[in-house]
Amino acid sequence: MENRLRWRFETEHNTFRSSPTVVDGTVYIGSDGAGYLENSNGLVHALAASDGTEQWRFQTQAGVLASPTVVEWTVFVGDGDGTVYALDANGGTEQWQFQTHDTVRSSPTVADGTVFVGSDDGKLYALHAETGEEQWQAHIIFDGWSSPVVVDDTVFVGTDNESRYSSHVYALDAETGERRWVFDSRRSIRSSPTVVDDTVIFSVTNGTLSALSIDTGEERWISNIGFNCRSSPTVANGVVFVGSHDEHVYAVSADDGTERWRFETDDSVLSSPTVADGVVFVGSRDEHVYAVSADDGTEQWRFETNHSVWSSPTVVDGTVFVGSDSVYALEADIEGTSEGSRVRLGALGHHDRTGHGDEPQHREEQRSHPGKNRERLQQTTETAAPLRIPHSAPPETVPEPPQIDLTVEEISIGDQIGTGGNADVFHGSAEALEETVDLAIKRPRFPRGQTVDPRPLLEEANTWQRLDDHDHIVTVVDYGTNDGLPWIAMEYMDGGHLGERAGTMEIQQALWTAISITNGVYHAHQLGVVHCDLSPENILFCEIDDAWDAPKIADWGLAKRLLEQSRSRDEMTVEYAAPEQFHSDESTGKHTDIYQLGAVLYELFTGRRPFEGDIYTVIDRIKNENPVPPSTVADIPTALDAPLLQALEKSRDDRYDDIIYLRDELETIASWN
Repeated sequence: MENRLRWRFETEHNTFRSSPTVVDGTVYIGSDGAGYLENSNGLVHALAASDGTEQWRFQTQAGVLASPTVVEWTVFVGDGDGTVYALDANGGTEQWQFQTHDTVRSSPTVADGTVFVGSDDGKLYALHAETGEEQWQAHIIFDGWSSPVVVDDTVFVGTDNESRYSSHVYALDAETGERRWVFDSRRSIRSSPTVVDDTVIFSVTNGTLSALSIDTGEERWISNIGFNCRSSPTVANGVVFVGSHDEHVYAVSADDGTERWRFETDDSVLSSPTVADGVVFVGSRDEHVYAVSADDGTEQWRFETNHSVWSSPTVVDGTVFVGSDSVYALEADIEGTSEGSRVRLGALGHHDRTGHGDEPQHREEQRSHPGKNRERLQQTTETAAPLRIPHSAPPETVPEPPQIDLTVEEISIGDQIGTGGNADVFHGSAEALEETVDLAIKRPRFPRGQTVDPRPLLEEANTWQRLDDHDHIVTVVDYGTNDGLPWIAMEYMDGGHLGERAGTMEIQQALWTAISITNGVYHAHQLGVVHCDLSPENILFCEIDDAWDAPKIADWGLAKRLLEQSRSRDEMTVEYAAPEQFHSDESTGKHTDIYQLGAVLYELFTGRRPFEGDIYTVIDRIKNENPVPPSTVADIPTALDAPLLQALEKSRDDRYDDIIYLRDELETIASWN
């Protein structure tokens, strides 16, 4: 409707993907030029909410995608150059600036005098709101689209790092930055979480909406909402509203994720909805702003702009403020103000009736968390050994075998290439998809004339196949029985095993290899499976042209479900066994894998096992001695000492609570180098 437009503000060349914040009669919003990172025309604007008159503007070093946050007459905002600014809300004069090391697309949030903001440099920062002084930083491989939200004394934020299979939702202590819990989303999070009551809700690029316990991070429900979701959810009156790349806006129950309705636009919905007086307001890339009934999804009205609408609307006193090619103020046909959880928590724009920036409740008694080596890691970085420049880089993609169905008659069996436990492994091949596919064939070994129970090997194959949708776990191509004899056909790994490469890699390649292996183990743990027999011989490599060879974890024959009480096993590789595996009255589990992985990585970096000697000497030393710091036996950074030695602690309680914390500290070291 032509008369729906109250006013419009535009600038030459710039667009408004930032979301507006409306405080005390002023609209604060950022703009960016076509180049975003390269252009020098990023601006922060202050506009009169009544008529759009520009009150002031501040030029940044690069475009502004982040939404401003206004607390105590100060505007906090980041730009494409990686700078976080604090500006006087009355006149736009700079009060301070803080430089990160990459783009800031994350919108700041403020709580208890602290500004929380993420950067594409992989870190979430906590800054003093008055001075800009850094309070702490958390290295969480951030890669920047998610804006943090703070509830009570906890910061919640998502990460977009699918290339490393480490996209997560983090719950961090707002005072210290320590992790309270971490949830593996498995796919990128390019939206901001929202919190309602005791639940954290977020969307994932794989087309799902998930709800987690605010206290533990345990998943409560999951709902399918199209694909490639980048819209941040908001919750109002027990309903979650969110947009999707499949051109729809979804409404689902906040209690169980049941879909209530969906509304179709003509292009993807990257804008995040807001709710006021029972109406959902949202933008679409089809160049429209929509008003939709929150009850049943029926369209109330639409308004056409001249550009895609990425910006998330904010409604104040019956006016919709939103960015596109211009800043628009639209008649909402209601009298209310945005009331959903997104605006209330200050993610992607807010108004001055949200309580955003209020003091959080008093901190609970400090919880016990891993990551205790962070301070030691930072202290030892300055004395780390000189690093050598690697000759290549990680692969952009890791090869996978084709998905094919096989019978044993279709497989040609060649030479034996491995052995272990009660099975042998042979080089095999099969004709499929008009090519010859190399395979590794695992078959049980038994004396002539003896019958074989096929169940253990088939159970291994079944467990293994549940895990192999990960770049760093060897793929099971197919499995079955032939005349009662079980077999497993696996992808053929042509690069040997880790034991043949230990101590020979450049440090950056060694760190990437260690992180990749750890991610593979973490993936298994997330699916409720522990390996129980990690060793260098069970870490195989596939060769990749012009890139580092990719490690993959094999031999899940001893793997156990975490819900089972796994006990010590005679088949384990003694040199890498954990102390509890030598005590029949102690159960094994994730903590066992953490120890074994610590031993494997110790050898990866140094070329030596943590304990050496004959088998009886090794067992005694595992049970009674501590390994020497790895930097004393090889020319590697001393920063590696702390995480490897914590993984190798004798007591399970002294190791990491979760393998993700070991992974994160390795990534921290890799980023420093």
